[in-house]
Amino acid sequence: WDNLTSKGPMSVIPDRLVAWNAINKGEACSLHQFREEDVLIGGVPQCDLYEDTALFGSREDFLRRLSIDPKVKLVTYATCTEGNATEEIETIEYIYEAVRRGRVKGPCHLLLRLHPISSPTLVKQYFSRFEGKPGITVQRPGRPSRLHDGWDPTWSDMVELAQTLYHSDVLTNIASTITLDAAYLDTPIVCVAFDGNNRKKGYFESCRKIYDYSCWQNVLKTRGARVASDLDETVQWINAYLDNPDLDCEGRERIKREQAHYMDGKSAERMARIVLNELGISPAKAPGQAWVSPRLGGSHQAVVDRCTHR
Repeated sequence: WDNLTSKGPMSVIPDRLVAWNAINKGEACSLHQFREEDVLIGGVPQCDLYEDTALFGSREDFLRRLSIDPKVKLVTYATCTEGNATEEIETIEYIYEAVRRGRVKGPCHLLLRLHPISSPTLVKQYFSRFEGKPGITVQRPGRPSRLHDGWDPTWSDMVELAQTLYHSDVLTNIASTITLDAAYLDTPIVCVAFDGNNRKKGYFESCRKIYDYSCWQNVLKTRGARVASDLDETVQWINAYLDNPDLDCEGRERIKREQAHYMDGKSAERMARIVLNELGISPAKAPGQAWVSPRLGGSHQAVVDRCTHR
């Protein structure tokens, strides 16, 4: 979602680009000189399953599965991409202590969801620091893989993420795209913008700079997520959302509309049809037929072989 504004120019320019939403399409045209007709909007496949609330189950069952008392308030902290906030483990420690000392309205339980591509060393540090402590549960999602991003989620992993966000009373994080997932499910969001020990780091060394990125400004201007500059403000916003879960719901709905674009649970299918259409393939045809691609030339198998360098 943010690659068009924060990852530099594309080294290879595709014939067609499928963007999540109209914002991304505008960025592709204004920043990367795509023609409007070459940028299609597909929606967010990740959000498709969020439309099927039957998958989420009851809050009681979800919390009992994690050995958490269903009567407590659930505040979930989702860690960010490793390296974006080098003191994040201290940030979590401060929030956890605030929960334990009753500063966060309760009774309250902290669910610490680790980023799925956290290194084994960092994962070990988190478990060493927090596992077995009262009032906090560590959730390690996904399974390791040899893919570039190191995460190969199963369907059950994706459902667990949806359940976690749906049943949480508040989500906290440092500049993570999980903010968009939470907004889609109307879960209140507090974005942390301080560096662990609360000592002010230089702007370019601090996590707070991320919130000035164009992609984040598009989110924050909706007022669907609140940014906390220190621990006190973090606690303040968590408590405000625990008191009133509907606070800022209009902003979360705006994030959902602007970022997801489509909310019909069919974005993955839509993207697949876009690809098939570009290959000149009709998905209504019978499987096994020797397809011919007018765009790329040759049979369907020849196109597949060429794309996979066979």
